[in-house]
Amino acid sequence: MSKRLVDSSRNGESEVSKIVNLIEPSSWNIEDVTVPWLEAEEKLTDFSKTFKHKICVNEYRDFVENVLSDFNNHKIPQTIRKAKNIVSAVAVSSAEAERGFSLMNFTVTKQRNSLAVKTTSNLMTIMMIGLPLSRWDPHPHVKTWLRKHRSADDRRVKMKKVKKYSENQETNWNYFC
Repeated sequence: MSKRLVDSSRNGESEVSKIVNLIEPSSWNIEDVTVPWLEAEEKLTDFSKTFKHKICVNEYRDFVENVLSDFNNHKIPQTIRKAKNIVSAVAVSSAEAERGFSLMNFTVTKQRNSLAVKTTSNLMTIMMIGLPLSRWDPHPHVKTWLRKHRSADDRRVKMKKVKKYSENQETNWNYFC
């Protein structure tokens, strides 16, 4: 979990990864852990400051005791489970935010610089997330299209020219197909 948050290979283990390791039993040195594990309990305040979530000391002691009694099948108290969820929700990189700024630059251009904030936000949401195809109803759009006399057999629409191929091109295509 700590590799997910910070690259600790450069300067040794970072402070954030040390704090995260409090709730990750696989990172503990089991021989050094006792109940109560005072060294770790002192760092719980750092965890609550960093992640804005308070872990109850008694529940943490229960958690450590459960891990020591059965490492592979231990019970996780509610505050520890919530702390793990908070840590796993932390963004690993800023790629999503950068993608959003890029998208905003594509959306708001010199030609479309008077869009309202709400319109820009809606356009960006559609471009980033998109509407699920199951929720899109094409009927109103098809009706509008047909009302404006646009259909496949409408003679007022320009007919597409059929491209003529030379004999060499036809031979090549016949060879490949």
